[in-house]
Amino acid sequence: MWLIMEKGAAKRFCRLPKDSLSSLTLKPFFNSKIIWYFNRQDFHPAPKVDVVMLELKRKEKFDIPFSLERQYKNFLEHGKNGVRGLYRLLTPKQISVALKLEKLPPIPPTGDISYVQWLCLFRCWCKYGKK
Repeated sequence: MWLIMEKGAAKRFCRLPKDSLSSLTLKPFFNSKIIWYFNRQDFHPAPKVDVVMLELKRKEKFDIPFSLERQYKNFLEHGKNGVRGLYRLLTPKQISVALKLEKLPPIPPTGDISYVQWLCLFRCWCKYGKK
């Protein structure tokens, strides 16, 4: 799928400069990238923002079952409130052990969690999380 959209929004879908709720929500199901940068003069009337073409390619094998999409989004929304938000979903020990078992680094003090860490913690929550 190709979408023509404002460059800033497209960058958020592509995890630039870092993951956003939008990019984390799409990533289990789609690969995204900006494939074309338009000139404003390509349009009449010219837009007031930079415009790009975003490509979304459906993954052949989803990172999580699509049936869990709503739960995954809810998990992200709670967790994006910082580490405290994650502690409402999982205990600090569950988080630590889950990441160690997958040989992933602990969550840094900045709270920047990578996509792979989010995926690991979501899978842990599905099995053992506070319900």
